[in-house]
Amino acid sequence: MATKKTTRSKVAERLILSALFFCLAVSITAQFSGGDGSEDNPYVVSTVDDLNNVRNYASDNFIQVGDISLDVAPWNEGEGWDPIGEGFNGFNGRYDGNGYVIEGLFINRPESNRIGLFERVCGRSGPATISNVILTNVDVTGNNEVGALVGSMLEASPGIIGCGSTGTVSGRDEVGGL
Repeated sequence: MATKKTTRSKVAERLILSALFFCLAVSITAQFSGGDGSEDNPYVVSTVDDLNNVRNYASDNFIQVGDISLDVAPWNEGEGWDPIGEGFNGFNGRYDGNGYVIEGLFINRPESNRIGLFERVCGRSGPATISNVILTNVDVTGNNEVGALVGSMLEASPGIIGCGSTGTVSGRDEVGGL
């Protein structure tokens, strides 16, 4: 009798663990419109929520598949957009804007450093690249290291390729359009 109970307990335990693993896997992929973050199958960014979730997977690969407007609440109120790639390691992945537009980026953080769509791009754990991103109608205000696209970029990163911006970027020191 003890053997049947132990066997049932093990089966139940395995079912519970399998269900938890499945829920975790579904919740990660549900944060994007598709993909798995690999080079061959980057996370698909098609909405403002997808773009906001990039910050949680800063070492992965992304491809934008449509225009995105940040000119909506809460992104156009108060301090506005919270830059992606916070802290020392920053954004280490690859983001391909695919030639689509991100419109209405608003950031109002006049006392903050490293301000832009991306706070810091590093390349510490691989070749960080931001390519083919078009920002229009930006209104970005920061203190030092301020840009529409990137606030700070370490030299080890391969760089910014085929990107552009229109609008206003202001700050005190080390301020640029991208």
